[in-house]
Amino acid sequence: DMRKAGRLIKEKVLPFVSALESAIEKRYFIKKISDVSGIAEGALEDDLEKVEKEAVYEKDSIIQANVTQETLYRKDFIERRLCGIVLWQQTLESPGVDFKKISEILGSSLDKYKDAKEDLIFEAEILYENDENLKKSTREMISNLEEEMLNEELSRKMNELRKNTDEGEGAKILAEISALNKKKEDIKNGRLTASAK
Repeated sequence: DMRKAGRLIKEKVLPFVSALESAIEKRYFIKKISDVSGIAEGALEDDLEKVEKEAVYEKDSIIQANVTQETLYRKDFIERRLCGIVLWQQTLESPGVDFKKISEILGSSLDKYKDAKEDLIFEAEILYENDENLKKSTREMISNLEEEMLNEELSRKMNELRKNTDEGEGAKILAEISALNKKKEDIKNGRLTASAK
């Protein structure tokens, strides 16, 4: 069955040919496979091109997934710290930061950590009880959280752009990416201004 043989060659053999560095070696093995299987070299080359494109897409997807995962870890860490500060500051007679404003920024994230409330309060007390720079630390964490959220959105938009084939829609996505990068730049500039004071 030539169709079945062709499919098996594409799935099982061509990925090994694709992994070869040398174009000469690839050409040699394409000819050899063609001779043995009876499949035209042109058809094998077309399938090899598809295999190589799929490999590049998979590699990009893996890299993107790793970046997204790293961003999530950092974002979760920051959210957890800020939730701890909010929960701790709510228990104080004279809070050191505006915990209501931080709660608004965190939104539904506070609900994520309600089961760990006591642990978070304890962590926040240990870390920030004698911290004269609590406001500064909190501002920095909020900036970092905003930046991580922008990174997530940028990642989503980049994926949309990669998958998009419509030129008009692509231009719209590029404009959104540009606006997100501008917001990130504003956050960085805000940090520089704050550290200069």
